[in-house]
Amino acid sequence: MLGPRATTLRVKISGASAKLELRVPEGLDLFIGALSGTVEVKGRAGAVNISTASGAIDVEEAGRAELRTLSGNVAVDRCEGGCRIATKSGRA
Repeated sequence: MLGPRATTLRVKISGASAKLELRVPEGLDLFIGALSGTVEVKGRAGAVNISTASGAIDVEEAGRAELRTLSGNVAVDRCEGGCRIATKSGRA
């Protein structure tokens, strides 16, 4: 669990398939990249930037969001600021 003063957390998983769950303070800015797999952001986040090559993106609530996937659906329940979504093969 990250404390309220945390500024950066980097996690890299390579060469294997894994399920990763991170719990971070509410309102934290997130930058997430994945080659394949679903990325879910639950709760209230700050600025959210997510990119996947193949996988769905699902965000509950963001201060602002930039979400990109080549192949996969993108869903945002609530975005307080600007919200940009791009998908080549999928629904937004």
